[in-house]
Amino acid sequence: MARDFAAEVDAWRRSAEKMADAVLREAVRIAAEEAGAHLGDGEDAEAVRGSLAHQEDAGGASLSFGSEKAKALNYGFTVMDSDGRKHSQPGRNFVGLVARRWPRIVEQAVRNIQK
Repeated sequence: MARDFAAEVDAWRRSAEKMADAVLREAVRIAAEEAGAHLGDGEDAEAVRGSLAHQEDAGGASLSFGSEKAKALNYGFTVMDSDGRKHSQPGRNFVGLVARRWPRIVEQAVRNIQK
């Protein structure tokens, strides 16, 4: 009887871990889409979506946008060109936007997974 109970608990644990992983992956996908949508269409949005998607595909899910371009778009940057001219771009703060929406993103991910 104890073995049956232990097997039941272990099966429940594996099922719960599988569901949690699926929800996290879906939430990361939604977050990447929302961050990209905040930037509109084009290369910048795709860089952000691709940066997050790449991190998820590497075996984990993360809300840190890994590429240098995505970081620069989020935080902004100032650079000097070879002629000594300064170029600045303000940050777009899409990470903050996604972080504020994270609870709703996870709720949507759960709904998507349960369909």
